[in-house]
Amino acid sequence: MSVYGSPQLTTTVPVRRHYVSDPDASYTGYIREYVAPLSSPVLGKPRHRHIPLPSQTESDTPMIIHPLLRPSRGEKIMELDFARSLSSVRVLGHEGCVNEVATSPPLPSLAIVHPKLPWPIVIQRSGDREWVTVADVVETVWHALQIRDLMTSPSPSLLETQDDASYASCRSMVGRVERRVVHEPRLVYLKGKTRFMGLRAIQGDTWELLVV
Repeated sequence: MSVYGSPQLTTTVPVRRHYVSDPDASYTGYIREYVAPLSSPVLGKPRHRHIPLPSQTESDTPMIIHPLLRPSRGEKIMELDFARSLSSVRVLGHEGCVNEVATSPPLPSLAIVHPKLPWPIVIQRSGDREWVTVADVVETVWHALQIRDLMTSPSPSLLETQDDASYASCRSMVGRVERRVVHEPRLVYLKGKTRFMGLRAIQGDTWELLVV
């Protein structure tokens, strides 16, 4: 884990082509238990839960996250908004720090969860690296949130013809809202909270994604 000195400069997180297109497909630290939906999933209503399996590290080993990924109430070292492109990510620190290991002790994979996300985002080491890096975390989470899923949502025609009050009343009545099946990026599960604020340790190799 690097120690940041006084010199500060702005760097851009490099974009690599390698990422996990389906983050939860090969993660061996989780078992996903599905509840078969009768129709397309309704936005914001997860259909399965996650059962964590044994950690990759000793239970008494404290896990430390890289400063770029650490929650902070002050000025953020890394500016990351998942609603914007990867090229917009800015890092205040030494050039190349995004290629440092993401955790100490280092891990070959880790999982990131969020209360609104119905699946864990699995971060795996890239290329010929032994451990997950900060760049792996940033890129994999960003790409995972851009994946489009089939969801049901209110029809745009209804939104255009109803004011807020009548639409809210209409939504409360079963069967009154016309819905359609659309492809939406998984980012919509976060309900507009797209700015990265850090990762909070939960248990083992699992971290909670903090966004505002």
